[in-house]
Amino acid sequence: MTTMKTSSTLLATIAVISLASCAKTPTFGDKLNANASASKALAAKWKKGSQLEKEGQSQQSKGEKMQKEGEKLVKKGRKNEEKGRILRLEAESEAKAAEAIQPAVAATTAS
Repeated sequence: MTTMKTSSTLLATIAVISLASCAKTPTFGDKLNANASASKALAAKWKKGSQLEKEGQSQQSKGEKMQKEGEKLVKKGRKNEEKGRILRLEAESEAKAAEAIQPAVAATTAS
């Protein structure tokens, strides 16, 4: 009787261990779900990367266009600066010439 009790206890223990080990092993469905979740995450990452890439290309294109326009403005600004400097020097030169003439005119009218 004790042998039978020991045998049935041993069989019950083996059955519990077998069932417990089966519960730890993922099923085919579990593996599919895990793969599907990983695929969704990868797809979302891919989509985000594609969007960022397109956005970056657009920004780069706009920046290059703005840079060309900026270079034109810099050239125009340098030309205007030079023209302004020349006009200022001409005005200064004319003012000095006028100052030189005024004492001579004052001297001739005083006599």
